[in-house]
Amino acid sequence: MEIMRGFSLKLILWTGFAGLLAAACQDGVPIPPLEPEYPYPEVSVALGGQKILARSANGTPVIHGGYGASMTAVKGEEGAFFLLTDRGPVADGAQPSEKVFIAKRFSPHIAKFKLAGDSMLLSNRITLNLPNGEATGIPPPPVNGIPGLGTSGETALDSIGRIIEPDVKGIDPQGLAVAPDGTFWVSENYGPSLLHFSTGGQLIERITPFAPDSAALRLPLVLARRQVGRGITGIAFTPDGSRLAAILQSPLANPDVPTGKSSNYTRLLIIDLQSGESTQYLYPLLETDTRVGELRAVSNTSFLVLEHDGKMPGAATDPARQKHIYRIDISGASDVSDPDNGENGKLVNGKTLEALSEAELGSAGIKTVSKELLVDLLEVFPDYPHDKPEGMTLVGNRKLAVINQDDYGIRSFSPPNGKYQSKVLPRTDTIDRNFIYFIELPSPVLP
Repeated sequence: MEIMRGFSLKLILWTGFAGLLAAACQDGVPIPPLEPEYPYPEVSVALGGQKILARSANGTPVIHGGYGASMTAVKGEEGAFFLLTDRGPVADGAQPSEKVFIAKRFSPHIAKFKLAGDSMLLSNRITLNLPNGEATGIPPPPVNGIPGLGTSGETALDSIGRIIEPDVKGIDPQGLAVAPDGTFWVSENYGPSLLHFSTGGQLIERITPFAPDSAALRLPLVLARRQVGRGITGIAFTPDGSRLAAILQSPLANPDVPTGKSSNYTRLLIIDLQSGESTQYLYPLLETDTRVGELRAVSNTSFLVLEHDGKMPGAATDPARQKHIYRIDISGASDVSDPDNGENGKLVNGKTLEALSEAELGSAGIKTVSKELLVDLLEVFPDYPHDKPEGMTLVGNRKLAVINQDDYGIRSFSPPNGKYQSKVLPRTDTIDRNFIYFIELPSPVLP
């Protein structure tokens, strides 16, 4: 009976395909795309082979995860993904400006993982190399000696409290995109900057808001006002491959930090990598404390945005409420670029865009990107345990893959004291690890 059912299903599938093929033989009738059949897990899969990087004096392990900064599917290879690390395992120091780099020799990198049964296995590591050597996660020195420009302003310490000098090779990766030619683009927080790497991980070019060393392109100067640790968190190529889209994690500190923390608007940048011309749009956050984790292109004007509140599901106090994936469109949005490229960007009645209320934006005729909820992770996965879903990619036309940032399985004490503890998830009572979740969408998202 089981054999007959299987045979009947195959017959139905073949009959349906044969009908499509026959119809497509008529002039002007294209064959509709078929979803790839691949044994993806129904819900989630863990990354395998995660080793211990270090241990604290009391035995708390630092796990070599950290692959949740960004992800993208490997073109032409089912079940394979490029994953990106951030700057490495970091804990809060005893002072607000101090950060303890627990594994100071950690090198941010891209890794290729391949689905193998019930686990994702590492198949290749791509080291990111800058002109002076292998990239590190240590904050770089200020630009032209000005603190806050191009650096985090943090004091880096090693695990026993010694100061680590700024490193010109320091980057804090957050977003990953693969160009049509197979090379990599990485966005990072410190500059903020966009870095172009060869397929082997050699730096080709770097784009920042600051004066270039050569004839390189520049980002709009206003982006230098990113909040500390809240730089360009998502990048994606438009389907035609001509433009790169980039979005900031949070509103700019424009003109100051309090304004940035109280603003609901972050910025989406579309840049033509040939001409250097760019446009900017305002993306309305759900709340002032939610943040953007990832950006993926659906069309030349439509994108998917992963936005979350950074809170723990199931926490006893202040539990998570928002882990959302939105579909946005820039077609009807206003370009808010500043023709003069001033350090505060476009102004309205002498005020920065981040300082404007919704009513003031409306009075100025400024329209934000349109935004509709596509997926609520906490609804699709009622037992979802992670605080930071930060990587996302399309798999085919109706499936999304989402990965969490596990913070290397550690979190800082509060108040900060230079020590750390295991990052235990309230819903599972286990240490956080990288998991990839798969979501079947009710309808295709690609045009």
